[in-house]
Amino acid sequence: MRTVIPQAADWQEVSDQATVFGVLVALLVGIATTIVMIRQEKVTREGQRLQSEQGRAAAERAESAARLTEEYTRRVVEALETMAVGSSRTVRIENGTITPRVRWSLAHHERDAYRLTNLGGESAENVRVSAHESMVLHAPESTALAPGEALTFLAAPTLATSDSTITVRWFGVDSGSPEEETWRYPLPPRPRR
Repeated sequence: MRTVIPQAADWQEVSDQATVFGVLVALLVGIATTIVMIRQEKVTREGQRLQSEQGRAAAERAESAARLTEEYTRRVVEALETMAVGSSRTVRIENGTITPRVRWSLAHHERDAYRLTNLGGESAENVRVSAHESMVLHAPESTALAPGEALTFLAAPTLATSDSTITVRWFGVDSGSPEEETWRYPLPPRPRR
């Protein structure tokens, strides 16, 4: 009769297999951690790039607003000088009142719509509305606006908008001047919801 003696477990072999398994797990964890870190770094760089672009656009908007303020100041001085010498090109005196020939008002209408109104006493011909290329704008190509009339256009600044100034160009009808007039105004903010 033969007796079968169970062989003792080879603990060295089990130990070697456990070590190999542990090394493989550590390697996989290391690879996964590296991949996550690379992705996080990419996301961080993209976020920094977007912040840089938004910062640059904000700086350009500030510069644009400063230029607009400078232009307004110059126009106020010119208007005061014109009024002082009594020029009929810029103002009209009726019944002792000084009335601008064409005077504009720009106001938010609804959603992305804005309304440009001729508040002056003169009709404006070939009225064109434009904006900086970084802003989305849908406006009529050319129109005429009598006193009290308005036109509506769509304007939508984006995060990349560097200048939110609306520019209006026109020719005055009653003044008979062949010179094109220009008026600039920042896009009014939309009301908060």
